[in-house]
Amino acid sequence: LRLLWNTGVRGRRDVEDYTSMPILGEIPKLKEKEEASPIVVAEHQTSNVAESFRLLRSNMDFVAPQARVIMFTSTMPGEGKSFVSRNFAVTLAMTNKKIVLLDMDLRKRTLSKTLDLTTKTGVSTWLSGKDERITDLIQPSNVHDKFDIISAGIVPPNPSELLMSDRFPLLIEELKKHYDYIILDCVPALMVADAGIIGRVADLTIYVIRNGVLDRRYLPELEKLYKEKKFNNLTVVINGIEMESKKYGYGYGYGYGYG
Repeated sequence: LRLLWNTGVRGRRDVEDYTSMPILGEIPKLKEKEEASPIVVAEHQTSNVAESFRLLRSNMDFVAPQARVIMFTSTMPGEGKSFVSRNFAVTLAMTNKKIVLLDMDLRKRTLSKTLDLTTKTGVSTWLSGKDERITDLIQPSNVHDKFDIISAGIVPPNPSELLMSDRFPLLIEELKKHYDYIILDCVPALMVADAGIIGRVADLTIYVIRNGVLDRRYLPELEKLYKEKKFNNLTVVINGIEMESKKYGYGYGYGYGYG
């Protein structure tokens, strides 16, 4: 009866049953001691979570090998897109690539608050023309020397209009001169128009679905986004998978069982 009334997404099988979107990877549910830390991957770490992010990095090379601008979004807040985007950025940095992560949620600035970033300068101040030098926006992550961050900046009254300006593509092109990968942590795709506007510059879109949180009735909407090609190279990452139903073999990689 509990399963009958549970309308949340229950793992990979639900996503495959309701959509044809490629699944880029699955992130295990965090342990209690890991939940307090915004960054859970590190050099030479072999935990389930760290290995799942490495697998994500490898799968990206198959799906979109030329992708340099990677956008993260979700259906609703609380699905873990900021958690996935920042840890994925660190995982890329560990391959000796230069990474910059942009907080594109100009309304709530979730990533900037989580990482305690200075918000006097950032994406919004660049888009409004207050900043002219890219170097004024960049802040070190203090996690990895190849990983930098740009905060959301001051909360603007008109975020959608700012994002539609020509200064946004210009910002991305300038960053491409200095970084190998540009990671965009965006707002939920089905709640405000910002994600669709930001998506025009992305080479790869990673849609984060939290296991047990997202209602399965949203999945047809995601399939519609995929079929209509509203986002470039739309792929799915399932976050918060219960490891009891997944078995790791030889210390890495997922098994085939669904529990």
